[in-house]
Amino acid sequence: MNTINILLEDFSDIPYENISKILRLPIERHQRPRSPETLISEFIQSGRGGTCFSLNYTVMKALRMNGYPAWPVSVHTGRNSFPHYAVIFSIRDQSYLVDPGYLLYSPLCLKEKGSDYGTNGVLDYELSKQNGVYTLYSLDSQNRKIRYTFTPQPVGDRLFIHHWIRSYDYISALVASRIVDNSILYINDDYVRFTDAHSVQKSYDIDKANRYLSQYFGFTQEEIDRARGILKIHTS
Repeated sequence: MNTINILLEDFSDIPYENISKILRLPIERHQRPRSPETLISEFIQSGRGGTCFSLNYTVMKALRMNGYPAWPVSVHTGRNSFPHYAVIFSIRDQSYLVDPGYLLYSPLCLKEKGSDYGTNGVLDYELSKQNGVYTLYSLDSQNRKIRYTFTPQPVGDRLFIHHWIRSYDYISALVASRIVDNSILYINDDYVRFTDAHSVQKSYDIDKANRYLSQYFGFTQEEIDRARGILKIHTS
């Protein structure tokens, strides 16, 4: 397990963002998904990240290359949006959940009884099973919030990639998230939010959003403006 923790720690700095995804909307559909090599190269060069599809695919491939069975799993967030995916991997006949899309790189054990706990350094997480269904909760000093539910039914790579390509049709906003100074920074168009274990600070400020997209996610102002223009055409 130490080997896996070291492997996942190497990925934990890669942020969640869909700007790099939006910038690929003008190209052919089947060419839009980025390879793990491209994602890692862009992260090293400029600090960019990916969405749940590209992040999960990269982590899943890395686990497999190191000899650990890993597969995508579709989860239910309770929102009427495109399915969210996480990754389950197996070691010594025990399965574990990781979810780069929720900045959760600390593996959570899929226990038959009781709960398992982990953290991303800001929020704590709990994974428990009831009536055959697993529930992921986020925990802070005041709340225990359901993030999603799932059954650990493997999804084949072919279907996963099919959903990945289709997910481009559902993009409706520039979204980015990462851990910054012991807080989770979340951006959705002009909405900016910092969340830590004790408080939430939020504002609507397009200039601040653009500045953070450049400072923490590696995009130039020209790229941000281009992504907003592409998205405006895409959603019209």
